[in-house]
Amino acid sequence: MSGQLSSPAGAPARPVTLNYQTDRSGDRGTLALTLPDGEAFSGRFVTVGSIRTDQPAPGTDLNFSEVNWDNTADEWAFNQGTDSDKLVALLEGNRGGRIRCRFTLVYPPGGLKDGGTGLCQVKNGDQINVKF
Repeated sequence: MSGQLSSPAGAPARPVTLNYQTDRSGDRGTLALTLPDGEAFSGRFVTVGSIRTDQPAPGTDLNFSEVNWDNTADEWAFNQGTDSDKLVALLEGNRGGRIRCRFTLVYPPGGLKDGGTGLCQVKNGDQINVKF
């Protein structure tokens, strides 16, 4: 997966590579990336349709309200209902940073390997636009 890191300050976009590994179901797995400044991030992703939206990602460590980005954090991640073409992820950095991501799959039964688009938000306000 490849992405472009952009900053609200208007700095030129920089490339970012995202790597993932799914579990046997294909609905969950791990996602990792390293920002150009060297901070490495990793965490779990989950298909939105495989969880209850009234209790974000039980058992997957993806409770976006714990990130403290504001009260709309869960809405940002889970506003698509139970669509199986949506994935969300919460990544923790090795320097204390956090990134939240949401993806839309082109062909949901094929999972991430069949492509899609996504957006990741870095706690500092930077964003990563992803195509895969």
